Amino acid sequence: AVLYLHTSFYRRERRLMERLELMATTDVLTGAGNRTRFEEDFTRYLMEADRYDRPLSIVMLDIDHFKRINDRYGHAVGDSVLRQVAKVVETQIRSADALYRWGGEEFCVLSPETMLEGARESAERIRIAVAGADFGAVAEVTVSLGVAQWQAGELADALLRRVDGAMYAAKQAGRNRVELAPPFDPD
Repeated sequence: AVLYLHTSFYRRERRLMERLELMATTDVLTGAGNRTRFEEDFTRYLMEADRYDRPLSIVMLDIDHFKRINDRYGHAVGDSVLRQVAKVVETQIRSADALYRWGGEEFCVLSPETMLEGARESAERIRIAVAGADFGAVAEVTVSLGVAQWQAGELADALLRRVDGAMYAAKQAGRNRVELAPPFDPD
């Protein structure tokens, strides 16, 4: 009986620890990984890509005119749009990929073992799926996406700057589009 109680206690404790870890690394609103989880996973994926000479791509997306949605329909509808965009993105990425809420209305997708063209195709699927989704009262929701592939010798910050720049280039080019980041320039 003592062994059973002892084992039962540790099982409950382990479940509690797993739940706490999930809460600490998951965005409460969307269910996507949060910034903490992104940083942990990104570091690990970059180390693996470098060590084993494997491709790693990243997609960054921003909901177009999100402030207008919040201003016109209210924050509850804005929150619903964030949740639905996350769900739509999840349906368009592989099980090996991971979705994270970067902040506000921005999301990132890490795609290990993925070359630039594969990530671009994934981003285009996401763009089309979001634009075609039914967001209820909000007539139209679109996203602008940037895509980059890690290159040997590139630091994490440089890759993030490149993909962020590509996403903003998509916004400046008219929104609801995918832009590729320029190649990494070590100089």
